[in-house]
Amino acid sequence: MTDNKNAPNAELRQRILDVLKAHEEVSFAKLADIPGFAGDQDLVAPEFANLVLWRGLSQAAIDELEALEDDEVIRFARTDAKRYAEDGFTPTLPVALRVSKYRTPSWLPVVVSLWRVTEGKA
Repeated sequence: MTDNKNAPNAELRQRILDVLKAHEEVSFAKLADIPGFAGDQDLVAPEFANLVLWRGLSQAAIDELEALEDDEVIRFARTDAKRYAEDGFTPTLPVALRVSKYRTPSWLPVVVSLWRVTEGKA
């Protein structure tokens, strides 16, 4: 990512990092409350177009999450639907039981956590 692309989303990136620094790990249901996070896009698992990690993200949120993951600042880990129920979320898609190719969209529940934060990456 170039510096010009990072500049408009620096505030969103910081908001995401602030939530992650305050909690050991968070669900997308918690991240959805961040201003600028919501939108009309789906975040899908790489190489699995119908394996949806979360629906209703802004493109800026997707760009920041992907950049943070690429930079090894955050990581995604599988969880179960119960974790999301505790956060008040009820899925509208069938829950994926494994990482696999699906014929129709399926939801893979994941949590997001900090991997590491180094100077200059946040």
